[in-house]
Amino acid sequence: MRLRGSGRDWMRARFMGLIAFLCSGLGLVVFQAYRIQILHGDKLRAEIQRIYQREVTVVPARGSVYDRNGEDLAISIPVDSVYARPGRIEDPVGTAKRLSAILELDYETILRKLKQDAPFVWLKRQVVPLVGSRVRSLGLPGIGVVQETRRFYPNLELASHLLGFVGVDGQGLEGIEFQYDGLLKGETSRLIVDHDALGRPLGAAEGVVVARRDGRNLVLTIHKEIQYIAEQRLLEGVEAAKAKGGMAIVMDPKTGEILAMANVPRFNPNTYKQYPEGILKNRCITDSYEPGSAFKPFIVAGAIEEKAFRPSDPIYCESGAYRIHDKVIRDVHRYGTLPLSGVIQKSSNIGAAKIGLSMGAEKVYSYIWRFGFGRPTGVDLPGEASGLLRPPKWAPIELATISFGQGVSVTALQLATAFSALANGGRVMRPYVVKEILDAQGNTVERRTPQQVGQAISPTTAAEVTQMLVSVVSSEGTGSQAAVEGFKVAGKTGTAQKPDLRNGGYLKGKYVASFVGFAPANDPRLCVLVAVDEPQGNIYGGQVAAPIFREILKDAMGILGIYPEERLLAQGKNGSVRGGAL
Repeated sequence: MRLRGSGRDWMRARFMGLIAFLCSGLGLVVFQAYRIQILHGDKLRAEIQRIYQREVTVVPARGSVYDRNGEDLAISIPVDSVYARPGRIEDPVGTAKRLSAILELDYETILRKLKQDAPFVWLKRQVVPLVGSRVRSLGLPGIGVVQETRRFYPNLELASHLLGFVGVDGQGLEGIEFQYDGLLKGETSRLIVDHDALGRPLGAAEGVVVARRDGRNLVLTIHKEIQYIAEQRLLEGVEAAKAKGGMAIVMDPKTGEILAMANVPRFNPNTYKQYPEGILKNRCITDSYEPGSAFKPFIVAGAIEEKAFRPSDPIYCESGAYRIHDKVIRDVHRYGTLPLSGVIQKSSNIGAAKIGLSMGAEKVYSYIWRFGFGRPTGVDLPGEASGLLRPPKWAPIELATISFGQGVSVTALQLATAFSALANGGRVMRPYVVKEILDAQGNTVERRTPQQVGQAISPTTAAEVTQMLVSVVSSEGTGSQAAVEGFKVAGKTGTAQKPDLRNGGYLKGKYVASFVGFAPANDPRLCVLVAVDEPQGNIYGGQVAAPIFREILKDAMGILGIYPEERLLAQGKNGSVRGGAL
């Protein structure tokens, strides 16, 4: 009986031991499950995603860019992009052969990509819809098509230097596209691809596209029609002069709004890779040049502001040759005595040099700086140069040459902004190109307003200098070819020899011919700058650039409904409304 009882106790002990073992195992499983799913769940899930998922960037819908009247300048259109998942491809050779003709890619290139040890590879980005549809219809294992967006510029070359362009991954590379890339691109979306440790797909899905946020839209200050006119007239003028290139800017002098910014040669941003890198620069803001005689009005403005001269004060111009130590300054014509206003009208280098020398380096520097030279204008575009304005420790000959626009360099935008200040009662406005920022639904997020950044001279001095600039465009002035019938135009010619940056001195036979001015002189609405680089034959700004200025100004006035003054007087008698709105 004891043996029998002992046997039952032993069996009971074994059973209880088994139960305890199972409970311990179950407890361990529960503990491990708790540790894995609760204590370390987030970390392990992230690690699994890192190992078994791949993220591929998919370009979101980039915001549009419009002109001031809502006309399209840059838009995004849906396109297809073709990709491969090498681990799923059953017949790489056959697949490469079938895709080669459709994608217009070399067979070897495709085959090399299909044999890569990678879970995901792009075969061709941003193809036309027909190509994407043909690839889908093949139903090839491991080949997929995902929709992206592509930047498109419907006006081709129009405003290309100002707009810039976008790379294949949706990043802005130049111009507005670069400057406002963070706003335009929105939030980048992702294509999630699952795979095992060997790169083979998990499940039948080709991938999951994570939701994206489209970019903001921009409304520019640019007027599309005026931009077109500026580019066409500049192109015609550059070709007629057999010049290397040219620049043109149209601004509202009262607000600083840029209505047009043109460069020649032009390029098509839809195919920007086909052009040399030098052509892609916006030379209106990136390149500096010596302004020549177009610089004289600012020296004269400083002299009048300082009450050192009055417009009628006589200046002896040495009959065309003026010696300073071992250097001789010359005028194109041999002038005797000219009034201060005549120095501007006739564009006397000697007269300007004498004015600068009488003021002194510190004063001359002060007024040059007040007008915005030697520093960026602050325009909302990338790559703006500062020009060259050295500290005023100038020898007399340096002060003299700077006074007529040599030994100092400016950008086209700096010069246009400074002339706008003359037109605007001495008020220096910050130039800008983005007028409004909109969300994807078209609601206004931010509206830009004009910003005054300085007061260069008094309104009285600005008015006196303006009258001198009006005389430049008269029949007796150097800029007579800039005259527009019915309008009083104020402006200044410039003809500057190009410096030799390698050897010093100046390049023989290479000039920049320019004209910059504004109208109507009594109530300026537009400021226009034209600069022609290396014209052949005739080199003078009054003969090369002034006619281009005239055509741009005349056409722009018509587009804006700004009528000749005689016509306005006649309309006023009939109760008509003056002018037109920008």
